[in-house]
Amino acid sequence: MDNNTSHITKLRAITAELPSLDTLVERRGQTHIEYAVEDGFCVGTGLWESKNVVVQRNVMSKGSCFETHEHDQSEIIIIVSGTLKANEQIYSAGEIIRFEPNVPHSVYAIENTEMIAILIPWGKGYPNAR
Repeated sequence: MDNNTSHITKLRAITAELPSLDTLVERRGQTHIEYAVEDGFCVGTGLWESKNVVVQRNVMSKGSCFETHEHDQSEIIIIVSGTLKANEQIYSAGEIIRFEPNVPHSVYAIENTEMIAILIPWGKGYPNAR
């Protein structure tokens, strides 16, 4: 089993507890977060939260940046639209970025970008929430 297959298998197992899309849409307005980023904005909408995982839809404006930071959780970012630069690599719509726990990383929006962010396990420390 290659590394990507392993990640996909883990993601399927972790997200098996997520409710149907209809339930997620009903919950969308309950959690709204504005992050302090450099040169622009990033807003997040909570889609799902449990003791094991948090899922957010985030939108970053072109030129905005999460400066180098780290947290205790694994983080998976699925890019829905736009382009990000993360740790000197470029990622576009349809690509997945994985950050390991306690490893410094940064994210820069090359263009307006929509993404789904998944933190496993859930915990405090997601950067710069206002």
